[in-house]
Amino acid sequence: MAAGIGVQTLIEFVSSMSASLHLIGSEGLGALAQVRSGPGGGGSRRVAFSLHLDTNTVSSLHPCSKGPKSQQSQIATANGIQPMVRLLKAESEALVLSVIRCLRYLSVGVGNVPHHKNQSTVSGSRGVKLLVALMVHSYSEEVQVESAYTLGCIALGNSDTMEEIHNHPDFSYVRILKMMYAADSRVRVLAGSALAAFAYNSIQQQREIADHGGVRFHCFVPFLRSDNEEYRCNAAYQVVVLARIIPDEEQAVSSAVGIKLLVDILQESRNDNILATAADYIACLAHTRAGVPSAIVSVNAIEFLCDMLLNQSEQVRGNSAIALSYLSFNHAGERQLLNRCRNDPYLMQVMKFYTKRSKLSPSFCGRMETFQPPRSVRSDGRPSLVRARPPKEDLLPVAMLGMEDAHWPPSRLSEEGQATGRTSQASRTSHLSRGSRRSRASRQSRGSFQSGLTLQATQLSLDTRGTQSSLQDMVLVDEA
Repeated sequence: MAAGIGVQTLIEFVSSMSASLHLIGSEGLGALAQVRSGPGGGGSRRVAFSLHLDTNTVSSLHPCSKGPKSQQSQIATANGIQPMVRLLKAESEALVLSVIRCLRYLSVGVGNVPHHKNQSTVSGSRGVKLLVALMVHSYSEEVQVESAYTLGCIALGNSDTMEEIHNHPDFSYVRILKMMYAADSRVRVLAGSALAAFAYNSIQQQREIADHGGVRFHCFVPFLRSDNEEYRCNAAYQVVVLARIIPDEEQAVSSAVGIKLLVDILQESRNDNILATAADYIACLAHTRAGVPSAIVSVNAIEFLCDMLLNQSEQVRGNSAIALSYLSFNHAGERQLLNRCRNDPYLMQVMKFYTKRSKLSPSFCGRMETFQPPRSVRSDGRPSLVRARPPKEDLLPVAMLGMEDAHWPPSRLSEEGQATGRTSQASRTSHLSRGSRRSRASRQSRGSFQSGLTLQATQLSLDTRGTQSSLQDMVLVDEA
């Protein structure tokens, strides 16, 4: 529905004077920033219809995963970020939450790839100051933790924005760490996501979080064991990113627990939204610190992601393709992916379609281009390694080849006549004499071949009688 309305119309809704249109425009732009489509991607339609019924229910319907075909650049080109930042001052809590999430979706794409232009636009529109103020002074814990999470996404991969956030006198990691012990489980999960956003691929920020007290592994255990797949998926990703600053558990253990849980979700979940989120987190971890991609490949994640390329949901297919593009840079992952793509070339076409903005391994692409499918395939789908039997014409004896040359002179004469238009008497005589010599040689070779066969047969019979007599002598000696 948001795609049918269009980016420009939604921006006009945000810039209007109606609070209801503000909420519709914010939710619509947030949906387009993710592009949720397919059977599991109808979230934007459900949100748009629910706005007319109860604006307080929007906060529980927002999607939690990103898609492969987001319209972040189109929204930025249409100047849709500035009016969104102004709505952070609205009095409606539902509208403020919707705007905060929309700004987060506009700042980061699949695989935690930052959109630097949108991040700079939010910062230049005083969005950082407003978000810090909401994180510190808001009466709602949900608004506080959502603001902290969005600040982490705006600062992800952007040193200028990160410096601006830390230079704000009211910002401190202590406020986010306190939210890890809140009574609301959703607030605790979002606080972990905020810390993971700040700590992602930044050793300096991880050190600062540890200096302010760090986070304990037991804070994540209830979510890792939860029946809620969304909580398990988020907690698994968080413990891998924050593994270095978790003091009460070994880094290798916490990383292994998170990676194994994410891969189990890929294998067992039937919810397309959860599958897309898990694939997004796998893509994030596939280009983080060394050792994590190898661990992901070792637990058979390539197979499950390749199976998800055939999912009906476009969001699941796109996120899986992007995750595989990052894993293709791992040597073991490249070999496994080559094996699957060679058996099913359609998977390669799906990955190329969804990875236009990301990058596949050049080594993987080169080896895939030089691959030629086998000519014969067995019933089980694997190529046949048994060579076919050559035709009978190729099994003629060497001595019989001379028989085929007996008709050579006429053909050569006809070819010469066609080429020159005339033939001389000397040339015909020389060809005929050469042909007669060849025919005599072929008859002699055929006679020698037949005599050779006779001699061999005679010799064989003599050898056989000699062998029988020798065997009889050996038997007599044994009996004596």
